[in-house]
Amino acid sequence: METSTYGNKLVALRIDIELIIKYRYKLRMMGIPVEGASQVLYDNKSIVLSTSLSSCMQKKKHKAITHHQVRETVAASIVKVSHIASTENVLADILTKPTDEPTYRRHIKSTLVILKLSDDIT
Repeated sequence: METSTYGNKLVALRIDIELIIKYRYKLRMMGIPVEGASQVLYDNKSIVLSTSLSSCMQKKKHKAITHHQVRETVAASIVKVSHIASTENVLADILTKPTDEPTYRRHIKSTLVILKLSDDIT
């Protein structure tokens, strides 16, 4: 259980990376080549900076272990963590942050377009 936003985001990033590693492995097992790093977008700049700078240190042991797991995958070019502006983070923000009505309607419209496109693909 984390009490800080930073700690929550760091744990979420570790879980995301574990899933990415599993999916990349499954794709390779099916004969699909996986080249380059998988892109992970976060709207928290401190997470992006701490995972990209090798000089960042964590004081609490459980955060340090999580931080090193993330840094290891970034250093191995398995994952690249990048920043995304909150205004562009449509799919996550509509479910997690309060917004005014015009922004909400724009997010819903974008989400419906994305869902429609994914239905057309499958």
